[in-house]
Amino acid sequence: MKKILIIFAILFPITVFGAGVQKLSTPFWQFFYKGNGQFRIQNNSLLVIDNIVDGSSNITGLALSTINTNIPNYGVEDNSPFVVWIENDNGKGRLLVKPNKKIKTVAAQSFTIVGSNSSLKKITVKVDKNALLEKSKPIGGIVANPFKSKGIFPSAVFVEGDIGALKFNCDLFGALIYAENINLLKFKNSEFASIIVGAPDKFLYDVPTGSTTNSELMAFKSGTIGKLIANRILSTIIITGGALPNCYMNEASSVFASPILAPKGNIGLLKAKEIGAWGEFEDGFWFMEDRLFVNQCSVILSSEIKKFKVKKICTQNTSVYIHGN
Repeated sequence: MKKILIIFAILFPITVFGAGVQKLSTPFWQFFYKGNGQFRIQNNSLLVIDNIVDGSSNITGLALSTINTNIPNYGVEDNSPFVVWIENDNGKGRLLVKPNKKIKTVAAQSFTIVGSNSSLKKITVKVDKNALLEKSKPIGGIVANPFKSKGIFPSAVFVEGDIGALKFNCDLFGALIYAENINLLKFKNSEFASIIVGAPDKFLYDVPTGSTTNSELMAFKSGTIGKLIANRILSTIIITGGALPNCYMNEASSVFASPILAPKGNIGLLKAKEIGAWGEFEDGFWFMEDRLFVNQCSVILSSEIKKFKVKKICTQNTSVYIHGN
């Protein structure tokens, strides 16, 4: 897939540790990277993702760029979002993220990790209990429509290739997790998060979904999540290919039976204590929306979930819809 990368970078000095480990830091966070890719931080920036589309509505590539911002997180001064870039990693790279507690007692700064033209073997976000605001939500920041037109991200892990293991010992809040495939994804809890695997494929127009017609939908190619392990999954979207339409929950089964919208890809293991949702009510029914962020329903779209080990599902087939189980 063709990719265009536009970067206006404000770089931090790179410190090289033993065995080829490089370190970059802000006053709030530290990043340790070992791999053969190019490693940098772009301060005061938000990631912008645009689609390259041909005359047949096929998505032929992604254009990654940034916009400057000085908006502080949580009202804390000198605390604007930033982007961590890893370019051209061959799939063997490892990244460790930790709070910079020697300088700041609380890591209140949002960041996005971008693996451009890269696959990564392992990404680990490791924080102490008292290192975060909002208890344990370091990956946070609500945005809408992440891939439609131009998506703007204050907080995400966005890898254009595969991720071997992606581990958080904390919560995901309003964050995007994206890669073509993820072998292992582990986190504590999620709320208003979007987890997507499978490369962007094409745009679909004027698609009927029961009582609703979708003017534009973005479809993804098949992707795989080997294992997804969490505690509580709340108001979270998980997609392994296909499209997320607007539709009423009571019509979802017939909607996804349609060949054009049938979910693709698979999940090897989905393990959680609970899957729940705040729920979105419209015209007397629960409603699924295509915005991916601030969607108050939990939606899991996969052609197959091979092992499903969830102890409790709240409001299944109302504000929670699971396909593939």
